[in-house]
Amino acid sequence: MSVEDLFPQGRRVAERPSGADRVGLPLAGGEWLELRRRDLTEREWVLVDSLLSVEDRGSEESQARQPWELFLTGARGATVPARLGALQVLWVSSGADADDQWLGLLRQALPNVVAAFRPQKGLWALVLDQGNGLEVAEVVAEMLPAIEFDFSAKLKIGWGQIWPVDVLEEWPDLFAVEREVFASVLSSHKWGASVCLGQAVQECLAAGVQVDAVLLACLRSLLVREDQMVETVEAMWLEAAVVTKAAQRLYVHRNTLQNRLEKFREELGLNLKQLDDLFLCRLALMSGL
Repeated sequence: MSVEDLFPQGRRVAERPSGADRVGLPLAGGEWLELRRRDLTEREWVLVDSLLSVEDRGSEESQARQPWELFLTGARGATVPARLGALQVLWVSSGADADDQWLGLLRQALPNVVAAFRPQKGLWALVLDQGNGLEVAEVVAEMLPAIEFDFSAKLKIGWGQIWPVDVLEEWPDLFAVEREVFASVLSSHKWGASVCLGQAVQECLAAGVQVDAVLLACLRSLLVREDQMVETVEAMWLEAAVVTKAAQRLYVHRNTLQNRLEKFREELGLNLKQLDDLFLCRLALMSGL
C-alpha cells in the first residue's frame, strides 16, 4: 500500500510544502504528497506524524541507536551509552515484504524506547528504559491491528525480560541469549503473536534447544536477593499459581502475598500468577541446585 493509497485526499507537488496547515510526504521521483491538516482525521494525523518522524530523524536516529547496538552486541571497547533504570528489549519479527514505517508509530506509542536496530535480518530490537516499570504490553497489543491495517505490516512480538542495573555487566550476554531464543521461537508463530520470555524458553526446551545458562543464572540471582521470594515461587508452583492456596501454604494473609507479588512484578516485570513467568522463575531456581 502506497502513501497515496493511505491519503487519497493529498495532491502531488514538485516542492516540499510549507506552512502551519500543510505537510508533505516524500514520493518517488523527488515529488511530494501535499496534505492539509484540516483535511485529516485524528487517526490520519497520527499516521502522518509517525511517517514524518521516520523521515526527519533519518540519519540522526541511526547515529543515536548505533552505540546501543555496539554495546549490546558486545563490540570491543563499547560501553553503555546512557544510564537506564532497567533494560528491556522488545523483539519484533517483521515480514519479508514489510517496510519500516510501522516503527515510527510504535516508537510514538512507547515513550521509553531509547534505541531501535536490526541485530539480524527480519528481527528488530527495541531497547526500552524500564526504570519506571512502564506497562507497555497492552499498548503494543492494541497497536498491532492498527499497524497491520494502516501499513500492511505483519509483526510478531517477543517480550524480553526486565533486567535491572544490578546485572548491567551481563546485559550484552543476556541480549545475545534472548536474541537466540526469540529468533528461534517467533518463526513458528502466526503473525500478530505476542510471546513472553517464559513461553519462549518453554518452547525452546520442548524443541530440544538448550537455553544459555547465563540467563537462568542472572534470574536466579535476582530471585534469591528478594526477601522470601524463593519460598514464594515454590508455593505458587505447588499450588498452580492460585494465590489463596499459596498464601495458606506460606501461612500468610492473601493480601500479604498479593502485595509481595505486585512488588516483584513492578521490579522485574514477572507475574507469578501467570504460569509462563512462574515456570521461568522455578526453572531458574532449579538451575542452581
